[in-house]
Amino acid sequence: MGRLGAAVLREPRFGLAVLIGAVVGTPGALYITALHLLVNSKSSTAVQALAAAGFVVIEFALVIIAFAFLIVRPEATERAIQRFKDWLTHHARQVLTALALLVGGYMVLSGTLRLLG
Repeated sequence: MGRLGAAVLREPRFGLAVLIGAVVGTPGALYITALHLLVNSKSSTAVQALAAAGFVVIEFALVIIAFAFLIVRPEATERAIQRFKDWLTHHARQVLTALALLVGGYMVLSGTLRLLG
């Protein structure tokens, strides 16, 4: 990874973080459909409310767990985040290569199965 890429990972970009959070946090079709099915079931209102709340907690579990670690052990969490950022800085090319191979492999497999089916 070049100097520019390393510099981008070192400096906080709050606007970019908000943009990424908005894109990733926007509910998709499956999320909305699942909530629709939960709310339109024949269960009581209390059961529907608990099921919807449980669904949202499970959906945001990674955010909730990370926030809990940041509250309970802020120094250790910051050190772990820094270690991860350092590792990612040094292995970015390998990570992107593996991701591209996985996505490409999925696309080839999916396309082949559609052609044969």
